[in-house]
Amino acid sequence: MKSAIKIFLTLAFFISIFNTYAASDVTLTINYSTVGTKSGFDHISKLIVFVDGINKGESNEQKQTIPNSVTIKIPYGSHSIKAVFYAKQGNYWEERTLKNNYSFDCIYNKTLNFNKNTTIDLTFDFNNNEVKVKEPVFNNNTTSNNKVGNYQASLQKINDYLKTFDNGYYGYLELKDGYLYDRFKSGKYCKVLMTDLDKAIEYRTSEKVIVKCKTGKCVYSTYTDAYHEELSFSQSAYFNSKELVTLINNFIADYNNKPSTNNSITNSNNIDYQSALNKINNYLKTFDAGYYGYLEVKDGYLYDRFKSGKYCKALMSDLDKAVENEPGKKVILKCGNDKECVFSTYSDAYHKQMSFSQTNSFNTGELVTLLNNFLDAYKNSTSTQPENTVSNIIKNNTNERLDYVPQNNNNSNSNKPKTDAENKREKMLKESLSTTTTLTNTNISSAKYAAPLKALNDYLKIFNSETYDKVEVKDNKVYFYFKVSSISYNSSINISDLTQNTTIQIADGFTTDEVKIFCKNDAEYFYSTYSNSYVDHFRFFSYSIKDLTKMKQLVENFVNSLK
Repeated sequence: MKSAIKIFLTLAFFISIFNTYAASDVTLTINYSTVGTKSGFDHISKLIVFVDGINKGESNEQKQTIPNSVTIKIPYGSHSIKAVFYAKQGNYWEERTLKNNYSFDCIYNKTLNFNKNTTIDLTFDFNNNEVKVKEPVFNNNTTSNNKVGNYQASLQKINDYLKTFDNGYYGYLELKDGYLYDRFKSGKYCKVLMTDLDKAIEYRTSEKVIVKCKTGKCVYSTYTDAYHEELSFSQSAYFNSKELVTLINNFIADYNNKPSTNNSITNSNNIDYQSALNKINNYLKTFDAGYYGYLEVKDGYLYDRFKSGKYCKALMSDLDKAVENEPGKKVILKCGNDKECVFSTYSDAYHKQMSFSQTNSFNTGELVTLLNNFLDAYKNSTSTQPENTVSNIIKNNTNERLDYVPQNNNNSNSNKPKTDAENKREKMLKESLSTTTTLTNTNISSAKYAAPLKALNDYLKIFNSETYDKVEVKDNKVYFYFKVSSISYNSSINISDLTQNTTIQIADGFTTDEVKIFCKNDAEYFYSTYSNSYVDHFRFFSYSIKDLTKMKQLVENFVNSLK
């Protein structure tokens, strides 16, 4: 009898367990359709659904204009759902995303709490470049969208999130003296003035979130010892990027709505221009191996204290603005009204500008922005020193050498003979300070590259005329014109960078092999109007031509003709 009861209870236990597990799965159905498909672009398509980063199912293959659906089983509870719309290009499937040159990310991505069978309707709208979503109301314990709140509490929510994000790689965020620090687990950090931050966005859905600067490069990183245009958060596994975006933007909104205090860094114009000056000096630490030393503001003057002990000096009120003098090679800080306001102890004479250059190409736009941000901040400052006294003494040409700064007699290198490299560098600086220096056009003769350029452009009409318009040489740059969803863009690069700092290869692409012009050493010399940023390559791809040998040769011939 006991044995029979034991068997009965065992069977009941297993039946109970079976029913529990059977009840733990719910059904998720995603119906999807499209509107605004242009003639000739009715691709064979499918929808793939990922649950917590794992492919759980996909729809049948259909033309995109035919409504379709996919149904999967999903465990009870909270899960990250990502539904990605794919298009078939030849024998390849690719995500319809911005990074694959589509007009928008055809992706639905959300963390939901599933406690019953659920249906979601998606419409991929190619007229308005958006995903329209119709879904039931979910009772999710997700991040709230508070507009006003305690910014310290909002910051704590981010830090709680970061504890497990990418195994804690990003450490924690900290507010200090008006700056936001990301204290990485490694001991490194990023630092940015809160008032310079714009907002967080999904840079790549489920892969990367960035917090952009309002203007220019405002984020200093000890990983690179340089300034950047954004903070970024990413990991190899998919994550709910919308949740992190919401957390960060709630914090920024709460911080901006906090009561103002008298000692806030944002209320001090003096600190603002000093901060801008610090950004320049951090940049100069590695620029041309530190040759330019550092900039200093003293008694209304701007000094460039060179590593050699020499200096340049100009009255701040006499300086106009920074401009690119030679693409990729040289930046000058001009005097106003074409006057000679810069005194140099290298030449013992006055000049029309300060200049910054190095033998290797560099991002001149970054240095121009840093210098002009500093000038603007200084001119808007209410705490600068009176300038007319010193200015009048100089204008009266007194014999007193107000420009003189005693050399450091303890410098063990001061009596050493100069090397050839030092003499060459000093000669370059004197030449760059010459009052006869003007903005010149150094374009090479079109006769050198005309035939290779024509051959390349003619072949592009066969290779992929839907994407590529033409290649053009002008203003000492090469412009590569292309289209994305019938909208024209271009990617440009200085001729010197194209010929000296790139390699041309046949490489793996998103869906097919490509001819790529790569920048060396992970540099970013191409400026793309598509992304409004500098990038590290330009690519040529084709869905109809698989042998890329001819394309590679034509690109090489053209680049070599520019040398």
